[in-house]
Amino acid sequence: MRLRRTLFAETRPLALIPKSQLDWLGIRVRDLADELNAAKIDCEKVPSLVRKANPTPARPEQDIEPDAAIYAACVACECTAGELDATGRAVLQRYADVFWHGVEAATEILRRKTPSCVVIVQGYEMTGAVYRHSALRLGIPVLALENTAVKGCMLWDNVSGITTNRNLAKNFYWRYRESTAAGESETFCQDLISRTKQLKSAEHQSPSSPYQTRGGRPMVLFLGQVYTDSSVVFDSAGWESPVQVIRQLCRWCVEHDRDLVIKLHPKEASGRAPVTDAPYNQLTWRKLRADPEMRRYLDDERICVDRENVFDTYSLMERCSFAVTINSQAGLEAAIRGKPVVVCGHAFYSGLGFTTDASDPERFPAIMGAPVDANVAEARRFAAIFFQRYCRPQSAAAVAGLIAETLTDRRRSLDGGISGMKIAG
Repeated sequence: MRLRRTLFAETRPLALIPKSQLDWLGIRVRDLADELNAAKIDCEKVPSLVRKANPTPARPEQDIEPDAAIYAACVACECTAGELDATGRAVLQRYADVFWHGVEAATEILRRKTPSCVVIVQGYEMTGAVYRHSALRLGIPVLALENTAVKGCMLWDNVSGITTNRNLAKNFYWRYRESTAAGESETFCQDLISRTKQLKSAEHQSPSSPYQTRGGRPMVLFLGQVYTDSSVVFDSAGWESPVQVIRQLCRWCVEHDRDLVIKLHPKEASGRAPVTDAPYNQLTWRKLRADPEMRRYLDDERICVDRENVFDTYSLMERCSFAVTINSQAGLEAAIRGKPVVVCGHAFYSGLGFTTDASDPERFPAIMGAPVDANVAEARRFAAIFFQRYCRPQSAAAVAGLIAETLTDRRRSLDGGISGMKIAG
């Protein structure tokens, strides 16, 4: 259904927008249509994809496994990419067929509608990924959107078309680092810390119960994520799975007589998985209990697993000597609170000098022995730039503004002749 057209529609750019996913972002399509109309941009809902009758979809010669198919298979099989067995590989191939069928259908739709921009959410969700692939191959700009852990704050990317750890956060940091004063960063982060509870989105809410340290031992905090979160699936660096990280961390803490609190993501206790809509049913906890070495650690009094979201995350951060995560945004929250943070994967905030990066499992024990002191000033500078200059308000006006910026960037590239360049092969 066309939401807004005029008698002079041929002179106005058209943006395709994902209605149901905008609802998930809390943005009304009608409000966005009004904002775009004011900017002289038309919009239509992204059409549904109908699977084509041919049993074998056309694939590119290099036949790269689509990330969307890998992500879908991992969610469906409740595993990471490194854990996909023969059954999982078969599931992956089925999702790959779905992807390439979708690409054929989406390409026809985009050629017929000739939009100036395609808006998607996240970048790995199947329908959005299909439209992203088709649009980029046709030279149509893609704008990806996503929630953050902070309520009312929205991530975006119009270069990679993927918001999860493929976004522009570090580019914005390097752009604004020298022009962002320490005082500005300090004021912003102090306010963020003081209002954390009210700013958290529903799925990231933390209870009020504080954690009391036991036995007078120093405490290490592991900040978990949903086991099959796309940032875990694609950005765990040299680690096969969260279980491998937690197992090594347990081993180190027992050997060095440290308490360890494993804070699992609250969404795993009550949320449902994308792709399948099945309940997570404490996925990481089930994985930990199925691991023979982990079962021994789970009986150790020094190891505490918060699988029911009992303890206040920020109370845990205050009490820990340092925090460990794969690449959770909570790691950045610990860093701005002055805690050393060990990042095992690739995070949007890692590699900038205020975290200890432990992407190599072989070197992990040595790294754990001497995590760098938190560079609080730089962590806060990054957080201020990320939330104030990069992220946008979660509103129809902000999305319309991003669409307009994306179209402007596209016009500039065309004027510069960049669109005439082709990738060899």
